[in-house]
Amino acid sequence: MCGRYTVAYGDLPRLRRRFGLDERVEVRRRFNVAPGDEVVAVGQGGGTLLRWGFLRDNAYTTINARAESLLEKATWRKALDEGRCLIVADGFYEWQKRPDGRKQPFWITRADHEPFAFAGLASPWGTCAIVTTSATEKLAGLHDRMPVILPPDAEQRWLTGPDLDLLRPFEATTELAVSSAVNDARYDGPACLEPAPEEMTLF
Repeated sequence: MCGRYTVAYGDLPRLRRRFGLDERVEVRRRFNVAPGDEVVAVGQGGGTLLRWGFLRDNAYTTINARAESLLEKATWRKALDEGRCLIVADGFYEWQKRPDGRKQPFWITRADHEPFAFAGLASPWGTCAIVTTSATEKLAGLHDRMPVILPPDAEQRWLTGPDLDLLRPFEATTELAVSSAVNDARYDGPACLEPAPEEMTLF
């Protein structure tokens, strides 16, 4: 599952070079990217902005595409053939339900804290979905799904061919319990990544 993510850290010029993004693509720090937002993506034609939420039949949107069903549904088969893209990120959020009923947000990123790309699918209408797969054993306590994080050497392979073997869980992650500021999808500031109070950090 992936319902919020970040492009919060690192050197933005370096990020541009890393993904071949020219000045026509606006790149800014994002602490709480939410469905419906414009997101930085890379397709076979280079960098672009897409709206997160895959438009289908001009009406229906879904933010995620299950890797296991990409060949089963006509919408995903077409996107898999023609709309593969990279969605630029450096972390994503999941929520863990506590015994008291509250949900504690966690920020998950690569263990080396490097930026990365989700495997994405773009529609002809300038919208996109993030491909998800089963969660790693480490993250399964948060959610049974996770977005597909592509290793750098797999990014070009995803763009050039629909290789479903690439759509596997990414193991080398780390997680941080963060403040409840991220719960408000309208808020997109650094408080989203402030550490949670100590009593809320047990994983």
